[in-house]
This record gives sequence, structure tokens and C-alpha cells, in this order.
Amino acid sequence: MNSLVAAVLTVCALVSSVHCASESIAWCYHLPSCNDNTWPTISPQYCNGNQQSPINIVPASAKFNANLTDFTFKNFNSISALESIKNTGKTVKVTFGSGVQVSGGDLSEAYDSLQFHLHWGNGSSVPGSEHTVDGKRYPMELHIVNVKASYNGNTTQAVADSKGLAALGFFIEEMSGTATGQPASWKTLTSYLTNIKDKDDSVSIASGISLDDLLDGVNRSRYYRYLGSLTTPACNEAVVWTVFKEPIKVSKDLIDLFSTTMYVTNSSSPLMTNVFRKIQPEQPVTESAGSSIRSASTACYSKSFVFIDDNTWPTISPQYCNGTRQSPINIVSSNSKPDASLTAFTFKNFDNTSVLKSIKNTGGTVKVTFGSGVQVSGGGLSEAYDSLQFHLHWGNGSSVPGSEHTVDGKRYPMELHIVNSKASYNGNTTQAVADSKGLAVLGFFIEEMSGTATGQPASWKTLTSYLTNIKNKDDSVSIASGISLDDLLDGVNLSRYYRYLGSLTTPACNEAVVWNVFKEPIKVSKDLIDLFSTTIHINNSSSPLMTNVFRKIQPDQPVTESAGISSRED
Repeated sequence: MNSLVAAVLTVCALVSSVHCASESIAWCYHLPSCNDNTWPTISPQYCNGNQQSPINIVPASAKFNANLTDFTFKNFNSISALESIKNTGKTVKVTFGSGVQVSGGDLSEAYDSLQFHLHWGNGSSVPGSEHTVDGKRYPMELHIVNVKASYNGNTTQAVADSKGLAALGFFIEEMSGTATGQPASWKTLTSYLTNIKDKDDSVSIASGISLDDLLDGVNRSRYYRYLGSLTTPACNEAVVWTVFKEPIKVSKDLIDLFSTTMYVTNSSSPLMTNVFRKIQPEQPVTESAGSSIRSASTACYSKSFVFIDDNTWPTISPQYCNGTRQSPINIVSSNSKPDASLTAFTFKNFDNTSVLKSIKNTGGTVKVTFGSGVQVSGGGLSEAYDSLQFHLHWGNGSSVPGSEHTVDGKRYPMELHIVNSKASYNGNTTQAVADSKGLAVLGFFIEEMSGTATGQPASWKTLTSYLTNIKNKDDSVSIASGISLDDLLDGVNLSRYYRYLGSLTTPACNEAVVWNVFKEPIKVSKDLIDLFSTTIHINNSSSPLMTNVFRKIQPDQPVTESAGISSRED
């Protein structure tokens, strides 16, 4: 974030303030006399503080915060908002015109967006992001700098306010394959670098690319949040940090241009490499409600609601939702091939009556989050997978079915999905969704129990008793000890299942899922099934009830089936 100070101090030339001290502090990245090891000494007021950035983000330690809702981005789609690009001697900075703003996402007010700048290492092979996730450093990081709109550009006030600035951090990762010059927006942006090789070189940017173009493919509902600092002197502790989970994908040749084109001063000086600050002590980190695979997507299914239905997902999230390995599918049982490697699953802590921690109305489903220690392994999976949560899909009561998968064209009333992530990723869902087998989902059909029984089985009566406490979006309550996953899955033969490789069934529809769809349904009485579509609202009591929360069937995929006996590990 090396030009954050320079960016927000657009009025520093007009005012006298200690917060403009960075203009007189001789700091750098490349020399031992002024690199970041020296900053706590040469700028001790803040650079030696206790809320410094950047940090290493540990996803497993991040706490969910229901207040971290979606952002609203004003003029991020404007193709004329990017006005100029400059070599500052420490970064590449792109300055915006007026009228660009960000709000929502639990920010206290709207923030005016001023500029973005970048951090990098030495080409794609020597990473240079400022933040890391589980110790992983990305090739680059982009920071969009924003200041509270109420300050009307008074940056003296902004840097004196612990939340005066908001920075949006986006990792940049090398695009897979051998593509060059991609994406087109980044090819356009980097085409200006040859015009700003030397310090203080600056050129205007022609209309044609927008911030949205540069951030294409990133799900901006999935992010981490913490309070930190500027990452260059004076290191003011004034920043609400938002670090997005999904990286921007850019081809290797374009990433390499930054470290092979830009000079610290001029062609007689070193090239600009390793322009990032070292990791600082950890800070408390939270994550957004839509930020993790633990959380079912809040993408809208209901055509009567204000959001867009699943017919548009390939357009609004084209990177994966328009892919070739999408879910759900219709399983044609006669075409399923037996696979001897699909052996017994081992379910760890599925019998534990205290692992179901909370139940939440996400606005798109009902989600139950698990405590740690729940795992599934075996069944031809490449390793153990940590079980994170389950959520449900339904139609409109027991009479209008709403399972996502179908079998020989039959749709069941409901479907339960237990979501699991490779244990080796330690909760790093960015890695998981980038791995074609990073996630494993266990899908269970729910069928109406025969006869006139009500409130059955008892485990489901207990589970559904919480629904009246989560009628509105983001309502969440703790689940008392007493029911286990085994209780909810009672009666299902867990050795009989179908297997195929597919995707998440809501945007961004990442093709990262090993699907396991069990043949035998869970039997639940009609009255309990009906509670989901008659109790849960998309937003609040003034909004529609949550009905038909399932994605339409996608093209067939090769399906195999098991031959094994599942077991449980105490």
C-alpha cells in the first residue's frame, strides 16, 4: 500500500499537518538505510504501533460477522473514471475522477474512492502481495483507497480517525495455462507502463476500461475485515481493511511487466521490485457472511424478489457459471458406472451431539455451521476433508419439490448439502475453490414420510424448532447440544451413493466440487418440510417467503456409483 499516504494526502500541499509527515520521511523498499526494517525508527509515531498492516490472515481464526454484507460500488462500471497513471518511485498509481464511491459492507458511511496502486515482488515467480493468507503470498496486490465522504477530502481529519480510510485489497494471481495478454482490461492498463518508466512520469488514461473490468471474476461478497494501518510511513492507524478472498487472474506476461519496466528513479537506478512491507503482528479478523464455503451463497433464486434469478448467472458470473462442469445435474441411474474405488466413507464426529453450533437464515437458505473436528474421509476421496456446514434447498412445501439434483427426472421435496474442504488447506477456501477437487459435498435427498405422522423424526423436529427464531435474513441462533449429524441422517444407507465432478450451485459456481449424492433419501414428515417455505423470509416479513431455492438442472456429467460400507470414527 505504498502510495496510500500519497494518494489520500491530495490536499497535503495546501495544509500543514503532522499527518503529512510522510512527504519528508526518506523511506524506501530497496536500500538497507531506508527499507521497512527502519520505518519504526524513522517514523516511530505510528510505524511502531500495535495495529499495523499488512498481516497474515489465518482463515481458520476468522470470525463470521453477519454485519459484513454486500458492498455497493458507485461508478465502478464507469469507463471514464480512471483518469491518470503514474510512476511514484515506489509504485504504480491510478487516480480516479470524482463520483466513485463504495458503501455498505458494514462501513459507517459512504467512502469516496480516490485511487488504486499496486504491490509486487519480482515477476510472477517471486511473489509480492502485502497481505498473505495462511502464509501464502500472491504475485501482486491491488489496493483501492477510499476516504470517508463526510470529510470532503480533508485528509488531515481522515488519517486522525481510526476508520477514516477504507482500503479494498485484491490479490492478483497468475492465470493458469499459457494465455498471454489476458484479461484484455489488464493488457490495456499495462500498455501504459512503457510511458511511465521513470519516477514522476504520468500519463492520462483514455476512456475504455473500468474498475469492474479490472476486478472481473472476483466475488466481492467474500472478504476478510480488520482494522489496521497505512503500510508505508507514517503508517497511520486509520484504515478499515477489506481483503477479498478471490484473486484477480492475470496472465504471467502482464504481471512480469511491472518488475521489468518500472524504475525507482530512472534507467540508471534499479528496477522497481519487491515493493511490499513485511508482515506485521496479527490483528483480529472477521469475515463476511458470504465469504466462505461455510456459508451458502446469498445469490437469489426467487424470481419475485429484487435479485436476479439463475437464468442470468452465466452472464453476471461468467468465469464459472458458464462453465462445462456445472451442477446440479439429472442423474440417469442406468448410465451410472460402478467404480470399485468408491469404498467406505469414514465419518468423524458425525455422532457428536454438540458439533452443530448455529443455525442461520442467510437470505438464500438455512445454514447450520459445525464446530471443529468434523471430518469425512475414504470413499475414494484423495484425503480427509473438514466438514464445515450444511445447508438446504427446497421448493414450496412438500407438494412443490425443490431438490437441486434429480434422479431419472424425479425431483425430491428438499436436498441437504454437507460442505467439506480438503483438510490440507486448513480452511483456506481460496485454495479450495481453485482446486478441481478442493471441496467435497455430500448431498442427501429429503422425502416426505409416508402416512400421517407429524413432527417426525425427532431430530428434525428439534432442528426445525429453531426456524421461528431465524425468520429474517441474517437472523442466527445457537443450537443446543442434543442432536448430531447421524441423528439427522438416520435411516440412510451411507454406502450407496453416486459420484461425479461438478461445481458450486450458486455464483461464482466454481468447478471445484467432488459430488456425492446418496441414493436413499432422509424421511421427514410433511409438516416439518412445509415449515421451511412457510416460515423463512428472504429479507424480512415485508419480503417474500423463501421458496424455490434451487438451481435448474445443468448438462449431464459422467456419473459413477459406489460399492462399499461406510463407517464412523469415534
